[in-house]
Amino acid sequence: MRDLEVGPVEGAESEGGGGDQRRTHLAIAASHLITSAHVFQGPLLHALLELPPNSLVLLRRPRTGSPGWIESVVAGMTRSPYLPRFTVEWFEPEPGGRDQTYRRDFELVEAADQVIAFFDAEHIMEGGTAHVVEAAMMRNIPVSAWSIDDRGLIERVGELDRM
Repeated sequence: MRDLEVGPVEGAESEGGGGDQRRTHLAIAASHLITSAHVFQGPLLHALLELPPNSLVLLRRPRTGSPGWIESVVAGMTRSPYLPRFTVEWFEPEPGGRDQTYRRDFELVEAADQVIAFFDAEHIMEGGTAHVVEAAMMRNIPVSAWSIDDRGLIERVGELDRM
């Protein structure tokens, strides 16, 4: 199994005058059904550790209510002394129903250089997370998708590199 490659993106200058450091815009989409900390022992932690300084992590949240568990934990990691410094940008739908949720997902993907998605093993390619993956594929944005089961087993379920 090949590791997820999250690295510099041409043309996206970092803030803070870091020479030729590049700033990555990494979108993370995860099923709200995932509540296992095991996800942070695999590809998600790897992706966050590989971020260049001052990168932007793009996360979804609902218009009302709380963000998903994974999104909340990732947002809290901005203060970790063990990870590169990154900033979180939240994407939430405008009022107006399901159409606005899909629009939010498209905006998230359009702002991203790369997408990483996590599915509950019993619900692969379902719901809004599947919509984010499909939107990335339609726009030729590199995406990798992973599943996680109740025991913490993480498996790659698909990937698209930029063509």
